[in-house]
Amino acid sequence: MSRAGRIYQKIGYGYLVAIGVGFCGTLLGMVVADYYQGRGLAQLADANEQVHLLFDFRDGAIAAQRHGLQMPTLVRDRPSIEAEAVQLQEQMQRVQVLLADLQAFIASRPSWLATEPQRLENLLLAYYNTLAAYTQAIHFSVQEFDWDNSTDAELEELHATLEAIAASEQNRQLNRLNLELTEVLKIAQTQQAQSGEVMEEAQGLEKLIVILSGLCSVAIALLVAYRTTRAIALPLGNITQVAQQAANEANFQLRVPVTGDDEIACLAQSLNFLIESVSIRTQELQKAVALAESQTQHLQQTLSLLQETQSQLIHSEKMSSLGQMVAGIAHEVNNPINFVYGNVNYAQRHINDLLQLLELYQTQVTNPSPEIEDLAESLDIEFVKSDLAKLLNSMKVGTERIRSIVLSLRIFSRLDEADCKPANLHEGIDSTLLILGNRLKAQAHRPEIKIVKVYDSLPLVECYAGQVNQVFMNILANAIDALDEQPDNPQPTITIRTEALDEYWLAIAISDNGPGIPENVQKRLFDPFYTTKAVGKGTGLGLSISYKIIKDKHRGSITCNSTLGKGTTFTVKIPFKITGLMV
Repeated sequence: MSRAGRIYQKIGYGYLVAIGVGFCGTLLGMVVADYYQGRGLAQLADANEQVHLLFDFRDGAIAAQRHGLQMPTLVRDRPSIEAEAVQLQEQMQRVQVLLADLQAFIASRPSWLATEPQRLENLLLAYYNTLAAYTQAIHFSVQEFDWDNSTDAELEELHATLEAIAASEQNRQLNRLNLELTEVLKIAQTQQAQSGEVMEEAQGLEKLIVILSGLCSVAIALLVAYRTTRAIALPLGNITQVAQQAANEANFQLRVPVTGDDEIACLAQSLNFLIESVSIRTQELQKAVALAESQTQHLQQTLSLLQETQSQLIHSEKMSSLGQMVAGIAHEVNNPINFVYGNVNYAQRHINDLLQLLELYQTQVTNPSPEIEDLAESLDIEFVKSDLAKLLNSMKVGTERIRSIVLSLRIFSRLDEADCKPANLHEGIDSTLLILGNRLKAQAHRPEIKIVKVYDSLPLVECYAGQVNQVFMNILANAIDALDEQPDNPQPTITIRTEALDEYWLAIAISDNGPGIPENVQKRLFDPFYTTKAVGKGTGLGLSISYKIIKDKHRGSITCNSTLGKGTTFTVKIPFKITGLMV
């Protein structure tokens, strides 16, 4: 370690000398500058205090004089003139205090004074005495005046008195004294600026000494650095180069040559050991990262598949239960309705027979008994004849309406067509619209939604009819939700178009004139669990499942085209026949 000690000593002695020169030079500069700064500070403090006191004294005297000059204009305003008199007395008290402060300052024999002490004190006393006599005359005139019993002539006399005081020789003497005091103030301000220059000179001297000592320290430090470069800097440069190359290129085969047994050699050995350790750890980490990435990717795929499968199973089970319930209700309602509907015609025929018998009886029996006449009159037979036909007709129309609703529910659920079979898509759309009929009616916040159908002549389409109807339901329900969010729309409209694109493909386009969908939302419309609706109003599964039904089940496509402020169009494209279709 003897060589290590020599390197340490060389560095230590060299920098110790450099630091010593810099410290001594800085200390010397501070001592010299402190002496001059002390003198400058004393002069600056005296100059600042002198300017401050003279300014305050002059401003107070001018303010008192100004109050006196305003008195004549306030003669007919007693509260204002009395308030002005009070302010005049307060200013005089302030001037008196400032005079005492100035006399004490002059007596302290400051290093700098704007003029001879006796001359300055005589000027201040003359200014104060003249101002006191001026204000005393004004104060006497205002205080001795009988405000309660005064006449206009007396007020005019008071006004003339105050005007005479304002134009008196005392006021002119105050102006002359003010000019003389202003000249003294200019001299004091010049002294104030000169004291600042003394401070700057002291600071400049301090900076010069510090800079010179710093330059000497830098020169010594450069000499020491030059002498130690060959022993320290070059080997350290080699070590740094190897370390940077190993880090940037990830080349862990590099090693630093080890020469000698000093601190630098120990550093080189430590770096070689560190590179070797990093190489081993890097290989282990790469293997672990590769394994973790593979497992993470597998888990993410599994989790995504599980979530999607779970959502589809839940939705499918829900739709299956709903379909079973709807089909059951349709079946239970259908039987009694068919019974009622079938018997309405017979009831109408029998009642017509009875009415014919009643008319025949009325024509044949010209003199019925009084009891029959009273009963016929109380029952109003003619009204019963006309109203009974209307009742029967309304019953028939109502039962037909119920039968059409039941038929629409059966068409929508399609439990009897769970397999892929030919189906009439227009019937499916109409049944879906019938089920949603209550939502299409006028609401408190919007008018009735108008449905426009533009149907092409389509043959039967080979599809999973129940699932396709579910897609229609999701798209139409979303369109109604969008129109509900636009209460200022004068005529909300949903347009449904079907079109045979060619002999193999057809398209169903469902459009609304609602607010439209933002572009960033359109990109995620078919993602599972994505919804923009409030909590409890949407699951984010409707369009995702619709996409699966069209894409996977029918090998078709579903797209969205929307413009903000104009509306949205969902277009579903499916083949006429799935079987034998090449993807």
